[in-house]
Amino acid sequence: VRVRVRIGVRVRVGVWVMVWVKGLGLGVRVRRAGESFSRSDEAHADEFSVRYLCPTHYKADGAAGFFEKIEAEGGSSVPEFLSTHPSPDSRVQNIKNWKIELGCKGATTTGDYNKLLNSLP
Repeated sequence: VRVRVRIGVRVRVGVWVMVWVKGLGLGVRVRRAGESFSRSDEAHADEFSVRYLCPTHYKADGAAGFFEKIEAEGGSSVPEFLSTHPSPDSRVQNIKNWKIELGCKGATTTGDYNKLLNSLP
């Protein structure tokens, strides 16, 4: 079982700290403010979103819809190999593949949210 928790904290001017737990180890990564996350960091975040939602009744690949909207509006104008982020198309494919690989069954997207909204005065 692999657990990863990321917390961004402003420690001093120009420094961000990321903390994660992986297995039994604990790691800390210091990142300068303004320094973007790598494609690998972004891919890990996408994978973690699927892993986190997989055992729930929610749609584990729901984030793919966000990136499909970006693609529908023209996607990224920067080639993926020059970008700090994976292309929206790559993210959609990876998220959907992780859902299949993990056997996620959830399908709920907005039902509970709509119930909450309808219950408000």
